[in-house]
Amino acid sequence: MTNSAQTVLSLPQAFTVVAHRPDGRRLSQSAAFDYGLVGAALTELATAGRIDVVDGKIVVRDSRPVDDHAASITLRTLAESRSTRSAKRWVRKLKSRSVNQACLDQLLERQAYTAESGRVLGLFPTTRYVLRAPDDRDALIVRMRTVAESGVPEKDTYATALLAVADASGLARKLLPGVHRKAIKAVIAGDWAAPAVRSAIAAANAAVNAAVFAAVSSSNSGSS
Repeated sequence: MTNSAQTVLSLPQAFTVVAHRPDGRRLSQSAAFDYGLVGAALTELATAGRIDVVDGKIVVRDSRPVDDHAASITLRTLAESRSTRSAKRWVRKLKSRSVNQACLDQLLERQAYTAESGRVLGLFPTTRYVLRAPDDRDALIVRMRTVAESGVPEKDTYATALLAVADASGLARKLLPGVHRKAIKAVIAGDWAAPAVRSAIAAANAAVNAAVFAAVSSSNSGSS
């Protein structure tokens, strides 16, 4: 992946940053973020050579943990399973509070966020995670826009991987207004990573998209 100031964030961390406003509010429904974070963790593992997709099923190639805590928790769950599952089944199974919290905790450790305690309705304790440097979030979004509009994904593979997860979770249209989804799809489908890695990432993100669509549809039907 390309080297820059923003590349020091792992993909799960970068996805968490762009999926929230600087004041900590989510840009989408919780399910879209939760499944998107799983997709980011799987993408991190695929690019690190830890997992592969064979005959539609996720296979662990290397069970050693990676630097990102959320991805390492995800990898441990995959490695400890006695059965292989499709990416679609794994995405639904891997969504958990522990993965979300591991990502937030690591962002706090890196001083990317501050934690602000408060109460809802003056009764229920809550914690809001506020971004210390909103410019870093803006820079990540600019990188995604640049790669989407350039049509040359190999110039910034990190941004392309992040864009793929954002698109799968339904966030790309909110983060990149004015960028046609056909352009985003064309970039994601480009030659920006090894074929096996692209295949694994595509399978994971297709599963994320399906899970988000089902969750959002269920929520909308329940509220109508």
